Amino acid sequence: MTTPIVGTGVGTISTGTPFVRPGLFQPYGPREVLGIEPEVPLTQPAGARVVTAAAARLGHRLDRAQARAAMGWVKQQDYRSGRAVVDDRVFAGDLDGLRAATTEGSR
Repeated sequence: MTTPIVGTGVGTISTGTPFVRPGLFQPYGPREVLGIEPEVPLTQPAGARVVTAAAARLGHRLDRAQARAAMGWVKQQDYRSGRAVVDDRVFAGDLDGLRAATTEGSR
């Protein structure tokens, strides 16, 4: 799954240096060579950068505190659900709740 040459993981990056500098870990660009758009699945080891990127993909801008809160939620969600990847719709719902809590807290 995580081998960048074959399998369903082609073009996926989940955390760390591969996220920041994918060229170091991918032998070729999935977009250029295969026409596959790179994906960033939201997984338990995801750091703040990955969580922030996933939120941006869903139309949310996170500050540092929100990114940390969302990262904690992702880690708990993976554990509770028993699934390795958090579904975008579920994450979007959490982000909506996070935004509402932030708005309520600033009043």
